[in-house]
Amino acid sequence: MNAPVTVLKVPQTESATPLISEELAHFVGAYATAAIPAAVKARAKHLILDAVGIAATVVLVGVSAAHAWTSFTPSIDPIPVAQS
Repeated sequence: MNAPVTVLKVPQTESATPLISEELAHFVGAYATAAIPAAVKARAKHLILDAVGIAATVVLVGVSAAHAWTSFTPSIDPIPVAQS
């Protein structure tokens, strides 16, 4: 699952510090997915699917994101929702 990473170099002066996005890209590109514990992968998949489900609910049903978050993720600290 480790695809080759192409890093595009932006011309910089010698004094320029690397952007945080560049540092993150290098870290992610060099990280071996085999080193990620199975439990972490499973939890990440669960959270991604949860976020996709909330986004779909917001788009399809038209509820506010905060309401969707508090309605469908009771195990996570809810986002405060203003009562109207």
